[in-house]
Amino acid sequence: MYKGQEDFEGFMQKMNGIRTKYHLTKMAYLLPPKQRAIARFMNLFSLVEWAAGMLRVLPTLKNDEQEAFAFVNEYRQLISELETVMRYVKNIEQECKQNGLSKQTAKLCTSVACGLISGEGTNSRTMTVGARIGIYLLEEAVKIEGKEKAHNISSDIIESTFGWYKARKPTNKLCGVTASVLTIPLVGKLAVKEGRNAYDFKGKMEAVRLKDVKEWKDLNLLDNWAIIRNLTFRKIG
Repeated sequence: MYKGQEDFEGFMQKMNGIRTKYHLTKMAYLLPPKQRAIARFMNLFSLVEWAAGMLRVLPTLKNDEQEAFAFVNEYRQLISELETVMRYVKNIEQECKQNGLSKQTAKLCTSVACGLISGEGTNSRTMTVGARIGIYLLEEAVKIEGKEKAHNISSDIIESTFGWYKARKPTNKLCGVTASVLTIPLVGKLAVKEGRNAYDFKGKMEAVRLKDVKEWKDLNLLDNWAIIRNLTFRKIG
């Protein structure tokens, strides 16, 4: 909806320019968050939050900092508009993530989206966004069989779980996937206090041996190239 809009494109260009200009200076702590290299508009809300925050704190900054970030005042109306859209979209996202997409949640979220059409501070763009969200939800709800059935439409749990694993896996890319991948099922079981209290750590540790892990690894994982590389160079030495 906003792609190609003059004010929006100008706003994005100014933020990209300010990031390039000041990223190695003492003002780098104030810079907006970077956009993703792929799916650049997926983290748009973090940019809106930054811009709204900058509008609030701008008068309190040092003179040179105020001068550097004064451009946000030019886009005050756009930022306010994007904040409004963000607020409605986040409410809809929360409902769909927690309760899934069903005929009931689609109806509820469509009524929320109507706030972008007839609510305070709306304009032609927010009206278009609200209408598109409402139409999409209703079209998807028609495909759901049964009034009580709900579809899980959020990948947050999967992404968080694999994000947890990626933060702990070997940094050497030659290692590939190692036996540490076996820790992934623990994330869901131990994420909450009740799960940790009920988990039989002693029993699990007594039931599984290192040879069992090695056997699983040999059956399911590819060779670790980092180990093969080290062994190969040792032969040369």
